Amino acid sequence: KRRIAASILFRQSLENSSDNNKAAGKLIFLYSQLLENSITKIEDANTVFKLVQIYKNKAISDPTFAAGIALFYLNMEKNYAAVKVIEKFNAVKKNSPTLEMFAVYLKSLISTGDLIKAKAVAVKLETVAINKRPLYVQLALIEYYNFISDFEKSSKLVVKSRELFKKSVPLMLNHAKLLVYDEDFKTLNNVLKKIRILVVENSKIYYAKYLEYKALYAVSQGKVPNAIKYFQKALKIHESTELRSRLASLSESANPEANNIIVESKALELVNNSKAQLKKN
Repeated sequence: KRRIAASILFRQSLENSSDNNKAAGKLIFLYSQLLENSITKIEDANTVFKLVQIYKNKAISDPTFAAGIALFYLNMEKNYAAVKVIEKFNAVKKNSPTLEMFAVYLKSLISTGDLIKAKAVAVKLETVAINKRPLYVQLALIEYYNFISDFEKSSKLVVKSRELFKKSVPLMLNHAKLLVYDEDFKTLNNVLKKIRILVVENSKIYYAKYLEYKALYAVSQGKVPNAIKYFQKALKIHESTELRSRLASLSESANPEANNIIVESKALELVNNSKAQLKKN
């Protein structure tokens, strides 16, 4: 809701004065963040793309535009294009980057698999005191440490971040993920209750993840039929390779309905693994 309200204000500012208006860069950034929850993603992406075309030259010298345009490319799965936008900005010595821009850069490098550059960016971000880092930066760092499987570092960062951003649903979901790895299902259930109270920030992506963790909690309690319902509902809202992978890792159940969804998931995982192998070759 806050993002939507902010985007409306930035849009109004842009409508009143489009010349050299910083609001345009912030609007592109916010719109790009909102894209993943859009029910009309193609139309909304076209709207953002038009703004990108108008202001793309500003990405060379303005970090707000560089961050917004790179994030748009990243969310449209144009990962290398996102990296290129920010590296062009960084190539100009007089430019002054922002923390948000470096966070987008980190996420883009993770998406391209460039762990050497990603590590350098993560180290740079961590030189900033944790209480001075925006939430978006914290989430990017958590994503990085999860990606390199440093769950101890990720867990510490999640705990510290939750002290600063107590009502952040994405942080709670990251906490839930780590609790699943630790098999701490009692704490997981408490975290899920808090997420539900916050109505998952009215995000379909967050709601799908919430349902996924509800399903895993149900599995831990031996309530397989409930878990199936949560998994199926989550997949209808948002297709997730990670979720399919979780399903594929479950042992076969005596429940025929459970077997069907597990077999389907194993088949999809096989296809995804085959595609990944072909891409490597």
